[in-house]
Amino acid sequence: MPDDPEVSPSPPRGATPPAGTTKREPGAKPRLFFGWWVVAAIFVMLAVSSGLGFYNLSVVLQALTAERGFSVAAVSATTALCFTVSGVAGLGVARLLDRWDPRVVVTLGALIAAAGLLVIGRVETVPQLYLAYFVFGVGFAGTSLLPGTTLVTRWFSRRRGLAMALATTGLSAGGALITPLSARLIASRGIGGASPWLAGAYLVGILPLAVFLLRPRPERMGLHPDGASLPPAAGPPRAHGDVGSAIRSRFFLLVTASYTFAMAAQVGGITHHFKLVGDRAGAAVAATAVSMVAGGSICGRLAGGWMMSRVPLRPFSVVMLLIQGVMLAALAIAPTASTLLLSSAGFGLTIGNVLLLQSMLMAEAFGTLLYARVYSIGNLLATAGLAGGPILLGVLHDASGYRLAFLGAMAASWVAALLMWIAGRDR
Repeated sequence: MPDDPEVSPSPPRGATPPAGTTKREPGAKPRLFFGWWVVAAIFVMLAVSSGLGFYNLSVVLQALTAERGFSVAAVSATTALCFTVSGVAGLGVARLLDRWDPRVVVTLGALIAAAGLLVIGRVETVPQLYLAYFVFGVGFAGTSLLPGTTLVTRWFSRRRGLAMALATTGLSAGGALITPLSARLIASRGIGGASPWLAGAYLVGILPLAVFLLRPRPERMGLHPDGASLPPAAGPPRAHGDVGSAIRSRFFLLVTASYTFAMAAQVGGITHHFKLVGDRAGAAVAATAVSMVAGGSICGRLAGGWMMSRVPLRPFSVVMLLIQGVMLAALAIAPTASTLLLSSAGFGLTIGNVLLLQSMLMAEAFGTLLYARVYSIGNLLATAGLAGGPILLGVLHDASGYRLAFLGAMAASWVAALLMWIAGRDR
């Protein structure tokens, strides 16, 4: 199902605006811009995909080791496999988003991911387990950040930071609300009995909203980004160059390298955070600390989304990466329960903002026409940080404990800040 061109011609001055525009008669009740319904649908999609995918990985893997007798090493490798497959599949998803209606892409992704979840509950051997996570990784690519952020960049320009923050808050909501329900279901029914319910929940949670609310671009509905009554009169073109020149640019390479180090620090810190706090202050404090991280992430993402529309993105990114390093260092040396909880909340405040940096910077630098393909390539390259961060912190922990491990994460975050600073302005 081919998509429409990026920009529709503007109506002549004085002409009747097309149906669906935000122009209205004096005294008429304002109509909610349809882009906010798109944001709501993306929020739910990301909540489901993260709650049953990203955050649920540790729950499912723990059940597999207990019920099927797989080794921890064999099962742990599926996390890296899932991220890698998702990153590679994202290249294809990006091309489909440029050619097809996003409802088709997300529907296919949800069906494939649900099939993967169903098969995971029936695996008996390690090769079967890897095949199941390969399938899930492909579907996850079509129902997570790539389609979500692509649609937000098309529907919003001036208010993109706020819209992106609201949509991606679904990631944290999924981890806080859906993953605990999944854990209870798996605990009561076992992974075999729970997997059909998880697969069904993936479909029910994503497909209805995707079909009714996801639309390719505002121009398809006679609208303009942000709900403006007229198209932007000036500004940079929406497509800056071509994909080849974009991914060879100094800006793209350094921002992608920065994001790789940032994700290594962040995902490594998240992965080992519970054990760090539990070792020092007990399991009860560790559970509270995880909640502090999640709550801080939501608050920080919303505040950051508001600020991103008002301050230059690259300096803001540098500041967030420096603060993330400070919070990781604070966790490294925090000696008491209260300081661990405060450091956890501070770490959470940076998580949501750092996650948004790559998508916001790529959209601003290369425009909405190139965004999906450029972002998918950058995201694939940054997979090294996602997969390598937890391993690096684990190696440093085994060598000298969590103080050295989290100081290493601090160093990675500050390297990311340096790379972001020297990336310079986009061209």
